[in-house]
Amino acid sequence: MWGFYRGIQSRMERRSIRQVEQAQNRALETLKELDEQLYERTVSVDEVTLVPYLSSHIRKETPANPNYVPPDGRITDITKEWVM
Repeated sequence: MWGFYRGIQSRMERRSIRQVEQAQNRALETLKELDEQLYERTVSVDEVTLVPYLSSHIRKETPANPNYVPPDGRITDITKEWVM
């Protein structure tokens, strides 16, 4: 039941995103028809106001758990053997 619900939710989210993209494209096309110069300034990349992004500041691993007890290394085979 949960998978069915999540599937419906995902489709609704994709539809909403698609509608927003279409509205944005229509607005840009209208702007292009009204004022070509303003359109070019709108879609151009502004190098001055871009925020620099460095991924080296993000932790890439979780800290060790001090209460973790590692297994002793013995493996118990619980595989069923099927005999004919």
